[in-house]
Amino acid sequence: MLFAFCLVNASANVVQLRPAPHRFTRETRMNNPCVIPRRPEDEVGDQRWDSMHKRYVNEARTSEPEVVFVGDSIIQQLQFTTLWNERINSLHCLNFGIGGDRVENVLWRVLNGEFAFNTKIKAVVLLVGTNNTDCTPHEVFEGIVEIVKAIKAKIPNVHIILPTLLPRGQNPNPYRERNEHVNTFLLDKFENNANADEHTANVHVIKIHEHIIRGDQTISHHVMHDYLHLTDSAYSNIFAPVYEKLVQLLQQ
Repeated sequence: MLFAFCLVNASANVVQLRPAPHRFTRETRMNNPCVIPRRPEDEVGDQRWDSMHKRYVNEARTSEPEVVFVGDSIIQQLQFTTLWNERINSLHCLNFGIGGDRVENVLWRVLNGEFAFNTKIKAVVLLVGTNNTDCTPHEVFEGIVEIVKAIKAKIPNVHIILPTLLPRGQNPNPYRERNEHVNTFLLDKFENNANADEHTANVHVIKIHEHIIRGDQTISHHVMHDYLHLTDSAYSNIFAPVYEKLVQLLQQ
């Protein structure tokens, strides 16, 4: 199992995170649940997930968007914010967020109709991974890369924006560390020219996870009301770089 490793700067006593090499065997890859497209279990039995998926498939076929947001509840709730209503929505966007979605669920949705557009999509914003709490950082990272590949296969030459995973929990916890490791892998893959390949072209990682954790290592409820989801004002601040990047890309 691959994981990030650390180097200690002896003079400054600082621990620096370095990504592990991106080397996988076919066997380890197929054992990764994040790269296997899967619908979630309908544990309640109300078929809400299926209903949302079908609605998104219909919107993909009948709408004329330029931008698509896809991911979990953090993407889903963005459409109810001041930032969305006053700025993002004017960019001709669709929001395909579903609360609770895991990486493999979004992968399934991309492959099963939600990206069958009849118009040219210029940019996709993809944010998912925080709900894969039973997976390693590298499994989540590899699953996100698989979604990027699937989107590129559906929409050649599209720009893909990857906001980094947000920290979670009022106090330090292993899931914060896991999300931070995922971010390290994403930045190394897509922002390091040494790793450039056909899958990294037109992919932009936007660091939105910084400046959320306070000096005492806690997260304020004024930023994350439930220590997972952002408040309206926090969305305006934290997702502003995503909006600015979209504007830049759409003007090209």
